[in-house]
Amino acid sequence: MGYAIQADGLAKRYGETRALDGVDLEVPQGRLLGVLGPNGAGKTTAVRILATLVRPDGGGARVSGFDVVRRAHQVRSLIGLTGRRSPRITFVSARTLRQFPTPTGLRPS
Repeated sequence: MGYAIQADGLAKRYGETRALDGVDLEVPQGRLLGVLGPNGAGKTTAVRILATLVRPDGGGARVSGFDVVRRAHQVRSLIGLTGRRSPRITFVSARTLRQFPTPTGLRPS
């Protein structure tokens, strides 16, 4: 089984502020990932990089094997992203997420 998300040494700066400083991450396919941490920990920056909305300053990341910088179009065709203040979703449990079909139309096992 491959990885849905891989990040190696992911880094991002905003001026003098290091938003990410060498983040490594491997998420196997078929796993549900929650990203938790205090304000300013880099959660949003990491998600924005993985969603191809921001370029990393260092390191690299792949989503389903596609590089988020060099193959951004392919990454965008595979993912969906909504903010926590989305008017359509106020709370989604893991049980509810399992009820949604995957992008390929198959249900998780």
